[in-house]
Amino acid sequence: MRTAFCESSTTWTRIWRRLAEPTSQVLVVATSSDQDLEAVAAFRPDVLVTRRGMVSAALHRGLRVHPDLACVPVVLATSSEAESAAGGLETAQFDGVLPMPCEAAELDTRLKAVVVRHARLSRRQPLAVVADDSSAARRTVSMHLQRLGFAVIEAADGVEGEEAIRASQPNLAVIDIEMPRLSGLELSARLSADPRTSDIPLLIMSVQVDQALALRGFAAGAIDFLRKPFGLEELSVAVKSLVGREAPQTSSSSLILERCASTASILSRLLAELGSHALIARSPPEFRALATVGTPDLVTLDVSTQDANGLDLLHELRADARFEHVPIVIVSAECARERLVDSLKAGANDFLVKPFLREEMSARVTNLLRARRLQLDVDRRTHELELLAYRDSLTGLGNRRMFDEMLPKEVERAHQLGYPLAVLAIDLDHFKRVNDDHGHATGDEVLREVGRAIAQGIRRPDIACRYGGEEIFVLAPTCAPEDAIALAERIRARCASLVVGTAKVRPTMSIGVSVVPHLSSAARVIEDADAALYRAKHTGRDRVVLHGGVATPPLGPELLAASSETAR
Repeated sequence: MRTAFCESSTTWTRIWRRLAEPTSQVLVVATSSDQDLEAVAAFRPDVLVTRRGMVSAALHRGLRVHPDLACVPVVLATSSEAESAAGGLETAQFDGVLPMPCEAAELDTRLKAVVVRHARLSRRQPLAVVADDSSAARRTVSMHLQRLGFAVIEAADGVEGEEAIRASQPNLAVIDIEMPRLSGLELSARLSADPRTSDIPLLIMSVQVDQALALRGFAAGAIDFLRKPFGLEELSVAVKSLVGREAPQTSSSSLILERCASTASILSRLLAELGSHALIARSPPEFRALATVGTPDLVTLDVSTQDANGLDLLHELRADARFEHVPIVIVSAECARERLVDSLKAGANDFLVKPFLREEMSARVTNLLRARRLQLDVDRRTHELELLAYRDSLTGLGNRRMFDEMLPKEVERAHQLGYPLAVLAIDLDHFKRVNDDHGHATGDEVLREVGRAIAQGIRRPDIACRYGGEEIFVLAPTCAPEDAIALAERIRARCASLVVGTAKVRPTMSIGVSVVPHLSSAARVIEDADAALYRAKHTGRDRVVLHGGVATPPLGPELLAASSETAR
């Protein structure tokens, strides 16, 4: 693995090299200057690690704007000591958090897990593994999943399933409970025990699903069950509830402020038994430092801390939008009713008086964590509905609403940051003839396949939207004219290689390209792209034209491969 560190401290540089060099190639840069970012890009790292003290808006912007670094996962390393603020950057902008100190083996394991998870979530087309010893059942489930937009790998038993899952790191695994050599529950247990596969959603199929099976399955790491036989609708509901999560978690996290070591230990053990990993702070400054790293699922505050009033911290948390819906429990040695009322008024969800009963703590925390999970599920479903409002149901690309909203934003961002923005206007050639000769069902199938080809051909930062009919636009940030031509040519070639349906339709497309010049407006960019598209149509179709340039005839295979590599 190749690991880059952004680090200016010579002491920390030695630490990072001592920890990482046994298992990884290492590069350390001291700043976020253009020269250092180019050095990182030339190194081609699998992951980049930065400490909280090194974080800046310039570093994050430089990484995300650089065409060769935009897809590299970034990990934030932090200790429990009070550290400098992150310059207003939210932890959600990072792909992982690395608690420090840690040993070399732990660093290697955590960074590899981040790389694997990032690659899995970055796929343009989700991947599923179906493991079932019945070939008929495998074919049926695979067909359903393909209709839901998945690429599918099939496995004939549990052993093959485990090999396929570990090798491909799918977004979903659908497993039959009874298989030769390795049962579905045994396979689930193995996958859940491995950090590299523990967050892959597991869906178990069984002819009989009862409470006893559910308990065994959940204990083994399964997330949901499907009773055989089932149809596309039942599978669709289960899959959307599993894969829609940005980061499926096997446990929750808690943040504890507690100055008493024995009480902190008790709280930590009780929370661990409830499946919640606890971070413990012994003072308000330490608590504030930990509170900047991620958003926990539960907070407990000791309001009798000597360093500061715990209620002041409660007010601070409730003023932070990240903690708006996080349950907070006040823990106090005082049982005065005034203290209870003040805590509830300040935003606490519950109140515990020391010493407390184990059963009382367990019951209160279980209820609060359940409410937290429900809130997160509501937020996720709301996000899903928002995404549906911007998605074209036929092609899977964005729709016109998304394009109309994103175009002015991308143009403005290009002006502010000083990078080029390419706009590709795409139109299928003679598409009306396809509908007239073969029917609208075939036309829809052509549009679906073309949409999939475009999604696979663009880069990760690019945005592809179906504007209407057979017209599609692509927004390509940080794409200079020569790179835009290469990108457009790659898309055109992918489309030209398609053979769609029983009618064996071979679609072609014409593409007009415009690149945002200085102070160009969104409307002007569209006009230029349309003008280039008009020229492409009238100079022979099945070609790419750059506004202000000459028509580009289709490239040969060798030139196409070279341009594809350059555009990426």
